[in-house]
Amino acid sequence: MMRKIYQIILITFAVKIAYVLFAIAYQEHTPQKIDPGDLQSVLDVFKRHDSYWYEKIATFGHEKITPDQLGKCDGEVIEQSYYQFLPLYPAIIGLTMSLTGSGFNSAAFFYSLVFSLAAFILFYIFAGIYLKDERKAFMATLLLILFPFHYYFSMYYTESLFLLLLLGSFIAVHRKQPALLAVLLGFLVLVRPNALFMTIPLFIYYFEKHYSLIPKEIFSRNLREYLPLLAFAAAPLVMLSYGAYLRYMTGDFFAYITARRGWCLYTTFPWEPLLRMQTWEEYFKFFYLVFFGLISLICYRKIPLSMQALIWINLLLPLTSNMITLPRFISCIFIFPLLFGDWTAGWKWPLRLTLAVILFAGQLITFTFWLGSAEFAY
Repeated sequence: MMRKIYQIILITFAVKIAYVLFAIAYQEHTPQKIDPGDLQSVLDVFKRHDSYWYEKIATFGHEKITPDQLGKCDGEVIEQSYYQFLPLYPAIIGLTMSLTGSGFNSAAFFYSLVFSLAAFILFYIFAGIYLKDERKAFMATLLLILFPFHYYFSMYYTESLFLLLLLGSFIAVHRKQPALLAVLLGFLVLVRPNALFMTIPLFIYYFEKHYSLIPKEIFSRNLREYLPLLAFAAAPLVMLSYGAYLRYMTGDFFAYITARRGWCLYTTFPWEPLLRMQTWEEYFKFFYLVFFGLISLICYRKIPLSMQALIWINLLLPLTSNMITLPRFISCIFIFPLLFGDWTAGWKWPLRLTLAVILFAGQLITFTFWLGSAEFAY
C-alpha cells in the first residue's frame, strides 16, 4: 500500500507542476501574463474567481452588517456578500496567516497541496475498502486526479477539504468510530452549504454496514444498539450554532442562504433552470449532468443505496437554487471514479496509459475555463 501512496504523491506533485507550466504557456499572449520568476505570480495560477472571496474573509474576517447588506440581484444592480461562503476553509487559512505572517497565496497554496494530497490518499484507502482490490483502488485514484474539471481539487477552493472530510466521514462510519464521525461532520457542515445533506448518504451507509435496511430487522433491534447514531446530531448542532453567530453578525439566522441572492440564486423547482437554458455553457453543464445521471441509472444495481443518495443529492440539489449543477460539484461525487476504476483496472497497460493521457489532456483543456472567465469556474 505504501508504494502506491508514494506514487499518488508523485503524481499529485507532477500534476500541479503541469498546471503551472500549462498556465504560463497559455497566458503568454494574454494580458494576464505569468512571470515564472515571480513566486506570487506563479501562485496566482491557483487563485481565480471565488478565491478572492475566501481571501477577503481570511484576511479581514467577518464584520457586522444589516440584513439588507447581504446581497442584491435587481436587474443590472448586483451586490454580493462574503456571508454566502461558509467559514471553515478561510478560517484555517486566516489562522495560518496570523500565526506565520504569510500572505494568502502562500497559506492557500500550502493547504491546497495538503488537502488535495490527503483527499487523494484517503480516497485510495476508501477505494481499497469499497472495491476490495488494490489495483482497482489505485486506478480509481488515478482517474480521480486526472479526470476533466478535477483541477478544482488543487485550486484555492473548498473542493479538496470537502472531499477530505466527506471521505473521512465514510471511513469513520465503516470502522464504526462515532466520536471521530461527530468531529468530522461538525467540520464538514462548515465547508459547503450542501454538507448538511451529506448526512443522508452517510446515515444510510451506517445502516448498510452495521445494521440493516430491512424494516423488520431495523425495528427488532434494541434501542441501545443505535446509540452510535447520535454522532449525526453533530451536524445540525454545529449549523444551529453557526446560525446563532450569523444572527448576531447580520441579523439573519440563515444569512449564508439569504446571501445567495447576490448571485441571483434562490430556491426554485429543479426543472426551472433547465427551461431557461440559452448559452452553450448552460447546455454543456446540462449534458454533463445528464451523462453522470445516466451512468448512475445504468449501473443502479452495482451502486448501493447510500451511494445513489450521494449521487442524486449532489446532482439535483444545485438545481433547486436556480442554477445548473456545475462540474466542480460533480467532481466530489467520488462513487464515479470508483466505478470507472473498477471498469478499467483490468485493461492492458497501454490502454490504461492512453486513457490517463486523454483524460488529463481533457482536464488541461477545461483548465482554460479557470484561467479565463468562463462560468464553469464559479
